[in-house]
Amino acid sequence: MTIPLKALIVEDVASDADLLLRNLKKDGFSVIFRRVETELEMKAALTTEAWDIILSDCSFPAFSGMAGLELVKILNLDIPVIIISGTIGEENAIELMQAGAKDIIYKSKMRRLGQVIERELEDLAVRKKEKIYLNELTKSEDKFRILVETMPAGMWVIDALGKTTFSNHFMAKMLGYSSEQMLGRSFMDFMDEEGRQKAAYYLERRARGIKEQHEFCFISKNGTKIFTNLYTFPQMNVGRNYTGAIAIATDITSQRIKERELHNTLNILKILNENTSLKQIAESIINEIVNMTGVEVQRFLEEMLI
Repeated sequence: MTIPLKALIVEDVASDADLLLRNLKKDGFSVIFRRVETELEMKAALTTEAWDIILSDCSFPAFSGMAGLELVKILNLDIPVIIISGTIGEENAIELMQAGAKDIIYKSKMRRLGQVIERELEDLAVRKKEKIYLNELTKSEDKFRILVETMPAGMWVIDALGKTTFSNHFMAKMLGYSSEQMLGRSFMDFMDEEGRQKAAYYLERRARGIKEQHEFCFISKNGTKIFTNLYTFPQMNVGRNYTGAIAIATDITSQRIKERELHNTLNILKILNENTSLKQIAESIINEIVNMTGVEVQRFLEEMLI
């Protein structure tokens, strides 16, 4: 079975190029080739056709292997370059390898050529697959990033120590910060003492791999309470060790306020229904105001009613 190979041969001696082709045929390659011997010819070949391999002489009057390696780098091409040389010093060989040559084959030892080319073709195929995978992964990550940043809910990611590793724009805005301001901060920085006690309980459950939905109250940058509905998901590594958690948060503050207003209204109506005298109604409303606001105004209002 022959191996198809498209080879660009950089060589000024036609007989040496023929020697290369005979060895490639003997090693089982079916070769389509083009021979060039100047920089302009090589550039034209590289910019108009695709090549599997470049086989280049080390040095000749009009061009050199080092210049060819530089041209491949300038054109940003991933094509293996193998240097074919009659004689070459150790220092020059090191410089060529550092410049990107994949191997150096002596013209007196061409039996290695086929094995080297097969190795480089296999490596090239792996690199192409990796590039395709990385491109697809980048596209997927871009799509995910757009989804996360535009979804109408907050997303908050913490590590095993509770430090913020990511928060989307919606989450940060909900709390009055930017995503950059939240990065690296403990999620417990965004709650009161009561919230920290509850958070410690929930954090212990995340560490045990428990995912759940619950309500939670955060404190925004300006000190207001932000009520949220949280869907929390623990993150575990392959050893089932806890590495952090992801929370999806929806803001239910306005809903909570409406529920509280409704509750207070019902309480007032109940007071009006259960009391007959103005003083009884006033006293009951005073107590309800104290319960609603937590402000110690009862004594002041009682004195106003005497």
